[in-house]
Amino acid sequence: MNTQWGLAAKGICEYNGKVLLLKIRSRSSHDAGKWEIPGGKVKKCEFFDDALKREYLEETGLEVDVQELYKTVRKDYTACKTKQDIKSIQLVMKVTCESDDVKI
Repeated sequence: MNTQWGLAAKGICEYNGKVLLLKIRSRSSHDAGKWEIPGGKVKKCEFFDDALKREYLEETGLEVDVQELYKTVRKDYTACKTKQDIKSIQLVMKVTCESDDVKI
C-alpha cells in the first residue's frame, strides 16, 4: 500500500495569558489521554485557514481569526480505519478569539 500525505491545520490561541488545550478522549486510537491544540485535517480544495476556523468552531465553539504561521510539524501515523501509513504536515498557526467560553 502506498503512503499518503495529509495536511492539517492547528491553532494556538492565547487569551488572558492562557493557552487553550484539548484532551484527546481516552477511547481514541491515536494519542489517547494526551493534550493537543485544536485543529484538524484540511479537506480537498479547502484553504487551510478556512479548515482551521472550521475545526476550531467544531471542537471548541469558538470563532477564531488566523494571524500568522508559528511552526510546521511532520507527524506520521497509521490511519485507524484503513491501516494506511499517513505522513502528515501540520501547519501550526497563531490565532485570536474574542472569548474563552469553550463549548465542547
